[in-house]
Amino acid sequence: MSRAPSADVAAELVAEHYRGEDYRDTRLDVLCEILNLSKGALNNRFDGKRPLLIMAALFAWRQWPGRSPGTCTSISRARTVMHDGIRSVAEFLNHERALMTQLVIGLGDLSNYEKRGGETGWNSENLGDPWAPVLREARLRARWTGFAGLLGSHTAAAGRAVGQLDAADHESTGAALSDLVLRTWWQNTQASPTTIADQLVGLWFDGCFAAKLGSWVGRADVAEIQARRSLRPEHAPTWRVASQAELGTALMSGQTLWRRAMKELDTALAEHRRMDPVLRGQLSPLLMASLYSRVGQSAFQFGDFVRAEASLEQALTAAEATGNDQDLARACTNLADLYLRTDRVAKAVELARQAVASRPLRPPFSSPVPRLWDNAVISSAVLVRCELEAGRVIDAVNRARDLVAVVTGHDGRTVAPSGPAAAAAWSCQGRALLAAGHSAAALESLDKAATVADTAAGVNSLPARQARVLRARCLLMRGDVGDARLLLEALAENEEWIAENMSFRHALAVRRWLGLTQLAGGYPDAGAETLTVGFAQLAEHHLPTSDRLVVDYRRALAQAAVAQGRPGTAVADLAQLVDEQLSAPPLPRRLRLLADLGEAYVADGDPDRALRVFRQALATTKTSGVDGSHPAILAIAVALAELSGADSDLEALRHLVRPALLRHGLRTLEEGHPLVRRADGLLAPAGKAGRGQKQLPQ
Repeated sequence: MSRAPSADVAAELVAEHYRGEDYRDTRLDVLCEILNLSKGALNNRFDGKRPLLIMAALFAWRQWPGRSPGTCTSISRARTVMHDGIRSVAEFLNHERALMTQLVIGLGDLSNYEKRGGETGWNSENLGDPWAPVLREARLRARWTGFAGLLGSHTAAAGRAVGQLDAADHESTGAALSDLVLRTWWQNTQASPTTIADQLVGLWFDGCFAAKLGSWVGRADVAEIQARRSLRPEHAPTWRVASQAELGTALMSGQTLWRRAMKELDTALAEHRRMDPVLRGQLSPLLMASLYSRVGQSAFQFGDFVRAEASLEQALTAAEATGNDQDLARACTNLADLYLRTDRVAKAVELARQAVASRPLRPPFSSPVPRLWDNAVISSAVLVRCELEAGRVIDAVNRARDLVAVVTGHDGRTVAPSGPAAAAAWSCQGRALLAAGHSAAALESLDKAATVADTAAGVNSLPARQARVLRARCLLMRGDVGDARLLLEALAENEEWIAENMSFRHALAVRRWLGLTQLAGGYPDAGAETLTVGFAQLAEHHLPTSDRLVVDYRRALAQAAVAQGRPGTAVADLAQLVDEQLSAPPLPRRLRLLADLGEAYVADGDPDRALRVFRQALATTKTSGVDGSHPAILAIAVALAELSGADSDLEALRHLVRPALLRHGLRTLEEGHPLVRRADGLLAPAGKAGRGQKQLPQ
């Protein structure tokens, strides 16, 4: 007879006796026969019969028809789900009052001898699940975790409504609630299950739910209630618009539920369109400018750029009509971010500069409103990203440092150090340093960004996840492929939920970097499969071929083809990409694409074409405005020197190895950068000065 069924039968037998309020009448000879043990062995395993009591309680609970949590789509529904789960447990406790009373007494009477005795007294580990874990917790901590399975599943369902996705956290919360429900019931065994659930749901919401995700959850909870009330016929449509707008804004502040925020804000706009023109005129133009802006922001973050552009252009028009500088700066900031992601870099730079002019980091007159300082940080952060895309990495690094100086208070400013603006500033500096080729310095900023974002909106918020993707890229640059892969695999665990609720573009970007990391780690087939699956998922969104994410995936798949020994395929795909983007300015993205094509030609055994591609790429940069020390240019210069071996090409690499500092106070590239190692390898055998060798001529 196997042990697990034996444990079931034994627990059922004991449960029947406990329900009769006298477990001491349990027939030991019957138990010995069921468990195939002698009386001595039974006493050694179940000293004092207390483990049998715990098993009996667990057996009774497993027979109880627990409620399935279902799907949560709102914070209100999350409360209901938790209430249902706790009430179900309380109903069981009332139904099994005699048995569970004995359990509470037994847990409270555990001796230090039993707690210290390990398995010598109970010897229950070999009983397996579900008995062993519950017995272990009872013996070591005098804690009842029998309800943890049901309460953990309800906690997980509630958590997924707001992006709390940590399975281990749900399990630990379920275990803690299991014991808490039992002891709350024991304090007042005459209380109704609904009363117990009412009491504990509030404790769970404030102590577990909102505490881990930030104040935005409470704000969104209140906004949901207000939005439901606004639907009553006695309320004016104007209130419905304002209530829906507040709900969408509250959801946006969590920086997680971008799709739902877009939906709620769209509902507000639809309500506005249905209103009588007279009532519509009662709404503040400032409210409408803000509403258009927020619809566009939420659509942009989710990844619907077409929807975002339409709303953000309406927001700009509305802001211009109001004449409010702050509304105009917000509209310019958001549109600049969108234009940047859709490869309209020149227009993005122009709008970002206009926004920063209205929201300077160091205004001549200080505002007493902290939000205005936060807004100034956000506008400057967008300008930093614009400068990076334009190839002006030195200016970007310097501006990013200004952002951090404002956040840390070095200039006497007061930006909340644990707020979203602070996270954006630290992340911006990390991004700029990474783009400049200084991954070690970037890691420090990105770790700070992730910590602040975790505090501001939760570990699964979009800013926190983006900071960790950048961290993985830093690790990849430093050659820490294993650590980068582990980090990206963790981010990809909830890929489906992220794509559905937060941002499908972010989910696919994580997958792309995971595939590239697998390629870098020497696993070309695994990397190619990861990228192929991602590209298939991307096709479901029917994006244009010129979309940045589509282009990035095609580049990555070409790199996978080279890694798999199919350079001809890579050459064909990359050459097509280059032809499709003939009108693209020679900015870093274009240079990286040309570098990929040149490397593919080399792998395909055609060095002459590779040389032509490299030389043409470098020639286009002379009037592009891209910093001459930009890593994208240096990568092509190194590849060209490796291929040609000409003295003129080798001499052009000297700024990679000399100790001179650039305007941002850093070397061209950090010590140990992959390009520096390649340059050293070229210069040393040629009699040129590598690191630690004879200085190159200036």
